[in-house]
Amino acid sequence: MGTDPLGAGRETWRSATETLAAWAESESGPARLPWANLDVSRRTLLATRAFELWTHDDDIRVALGQDRVSPRASELALMADVAIGTLPYCVSARGFAVA
Repeated sequence: MGTDPLGAGRETWRSATETLAAWAESESGPARLPWANLDVSRRTLLATRAFELWTHDDDIRVALGQDRVSPRASELALMADVAIGTLPYCVSARGFAVA
């Protein structure tokens, strides 16, 4: 019987994703979380992570010669809403006044 060199890594990944899923679905915990030198809402953090995963998933698909996959309209709307909400911070960080 062979050993599974990735077994411990798989178990760690599985545990982390289960913990994250439970946190994402719960309503307990802090209202704001530190991320990229900002304090953001759970919604912002999860939507940003969803965008990152979708983007990199498509990178992998392209590298494997597979078709790209678009997010569902509701997912894209959430990602766009969060992105637009960060615009004032981005403008301010570049030194421009935000009205």
